[in-house]
Amino acid sequence: MVRGILNRTNRKPLVLTEDQINHANLAAIAWQVLMDHSTCHSVDAFHEYVRQLPQHWRAVYITFHLEGEVNNGGHHQFFWNSDGTLNKETLEDLRLISANPFVLLFEEALDEYQRHDYEGDKRDSGNTWEAFTEAYQEKRMAILDTAFCEAPKSISNHLTDYIRKNRNLYLG
Repeated sequence: MVRGILNRTNRKPLVLTEDQINHANLAAIAWQVLMDHSTCHSVDAFHEYVRQLPQHWRAVYITFHLEGEVNNGGHHQFFWNSDGTLNKETLEDLRLISANPFVLLFEEALDEYQRHDYEGDKRDSGNTWEAFTEAYQEKRMAILDTAFCEAPKSISNHLTDYIRKNRNLYLG
């Protein structure tokens, strides 16, 4: 529960204002509010923080993060950088915000991810550039990345719609 989290720390409140919800760049604003709320200093602590958020706030982080990673370097980059730690939550949160085309793409990407040992490849290579780029040479997720980028509505648009339809969850 957010109030319980806030009572234990001096974090900024995890709420949006009506002006923020009505802003054209709502998804990015919600992401920034969430980032300002977190006081985690390690990746593991941050992932645990994300898991403990109410799902409507967790979806802000997870879906916005997925979109950023895939837009920057594809599904491969998302899995390489995240080590798959929030895969289950990613699928749940895409469903929550009704990002149905991305649910299907992520399910296919998960299948491909599970066919490979991302964690082992990353660990055994010392996280080298060569090991990271190997999947691109194999074109492991190229079709999925193209479909992701060509979707008529972005994840941010789905997230924005979700927040606006459920504004009462986000307002202070």
